[in-house]
Amino acid sequence: MDLAAADYLTSAGFWAILSAARIARMHDGELVLCSVGPALARLFDAGGFTSFLRIHPDRTEAIRAL
Repeated sequence: MDLAAADYLTSAGFWAILSAARIARMHDGELVLCSVGPALARLFDAGGFTSFLRIHPDRTEAIRAL
């Protein structure tokens, strides 16, 4: 999921990402994030999301990691 255009996420947005990651795992897939700005990256880290979501600097690296 490319978050380059996202400067802010509400709790509903974080919940949607969490739900999408769970659904992907249920189907032997994985949700990866890319182009996350510094402010959002801190929130993902503080919320513990980085323990189960991989975050890549850009879309090319995210795709390559899959």
